[in-house]
Amino acid sequence: MGNRGILHGAARTIRRQWAHKAWVICLLDFGNIKGNVFSPGNYSELFFLDEATAFAAGHRPCNFCQRDRSRLFKDSWFAENAKGSTTTSIREVDSVLHAERTASSKDELTYPSKIASLPTGTIFSAANQAYLVNGDRHHPWSFRG
Repeated sequence: MGNRGILHGAARTIRRQWAHKAWVICLLDFGNIKGNVFSPGNYSELFFLDEATAFAAGHRPCNFCQRDRSRLFKDSWFAENAKGSTTTSIREVDSVLHAERTASSKDELTYPSKIASLPTGTIFSAANQAYLVNGDRHHPWSFRG
């Protein structure tokens, strides 16, 4: 499940795309936390088909309900990026990620790459079809799985 903050209004309709720069992937079931989807004053639950889709949408593991995965993400991000150091806060990482995934015109950002260079979990588009990278293979992606 994704979380970008409170995106809905009183009528439970989406009013904006994000409320903050921390776009996180949360566990569906964590401790005693329960709630109704789009509750007033609570974050807007975004549901993804799978984790790869959530990552492709620009989300990262939540530091609250997925602390170990969040640390692994941050360590991996620093290993692959020359931006900051391991002492850089996750908020600073979120600022970089947010700048990379959004444009001031709100248009979709794309990055040309060689397919062989894409890491596992990447979703890319070619010939009007989405594909999921899994090691050295890529699989057609669809809402049907």
